[in-house]
Amino acid sequence: MVIPVLAVWIAWTIPSLDKGIAGWFGAVGQTWPLILLIAIPPLQKTLRGDPQFHEQLERWGLFAGSVIGIWAMGSLLGNGIPPWEQPASGPFSHNLTLGYALLPPLALAVHRSRWLWASCIAGGVLSAGASGPVLGLAMIMATRWIQPKHCLIGGVGLALTILWWMGGSPELTTRMVHWTAGVQVVFECGFGCGPTDTVSHFQDAERLLSATIGPERHAHDSVLQWAMMGGAGAWLAWALLLTLLWQHTGKSGRAAIAALGVGALTQDVFGDLEVIRALCAWALLDSVQSNQLGVSDLDPSGYAEGALSSVSTSKSC
Repeated sequence: MVIPVLAVWIAWTIPSLDKGIAGWFGAVGQTWPLILLIAIPPLQKTLRGDPQFHEQLERWGLFAGSVIGIWAMGSLLGNGIPPWEQPASGPFSHNLTLGYALLPPLALAVHRSRWLWASCIAGGVLSAGASGPVLGLAMIMATRWIQPKHCLIGGVGLALTILWWMGGSPELTTRMVHWTAGVQVVFECGFGCGPTDTVSHFQDAERLLSATIGPERHAHDSVLQWAMMGGAGAWLAWALLLTLLWQHTGKSGRAAIAALGVGALTQDVFGDLEVIRALCAWALLDSVQSNQLGVSDLDPSGYAEGALSSVSTSKSC
């Protein structure tokens, strides 16, 4: 994973070269959560030799996710206001960050059949009061029976259908302004604006498009945001990174990538550093577990077969 992480950093750095130290720090600031992925190989070697430590680490992580979910649900109960009117954010900076950051641990809890923790974490996702995380929750549940890649395709189709059904609504009109401004910035900057200048270019484009919609800091679409910041190089770098991560992690990691990927159509999910940290950490944990079970990185169907063979071997011993 060193090469794709470096590729993402280079994609942010090239358009920032003329910004001096501020440009370099901006590129590092957008990349540093991905450093977790470089730790996968050495951690695999360590944890593979100590399954009990891995199990304990996983339990503590799910416990922390459950606490966050209970925190979010408690704040809703305290306010007495439903989440669609006043969503909870828990310990995060935004309610959408809460919803999307809880999807990776939810995926692992669901695929490990740890339903008490899964219920607490799912409660936190619902407390975020947003349709994107709820769709991600439904996709993760579906991956119990359907392969994540099929859920990804179906989720994209469903999301596009929902957008078509919402045609003419004020919410979709606002998003269309964001997306149009993002496309304009992409054509204006070519190779990207870099992390330090993207916000100002984007907000200028939005002001020209609408005097009533307040300028945002991102285009509400990760693919557009990558292009604004790093051009086609950012697309290639992220495609490489997510493809390799998909191949390296297990079924719950793939379920999390699929859920966040669909959410990225209407929100800059992969630009949220808290969300990308959660994805990297939980994909790493599932990668280690999958290797312990003897799962082929390139064959999703090998997950269950590896688990069954591992269980059979342990029983016979």
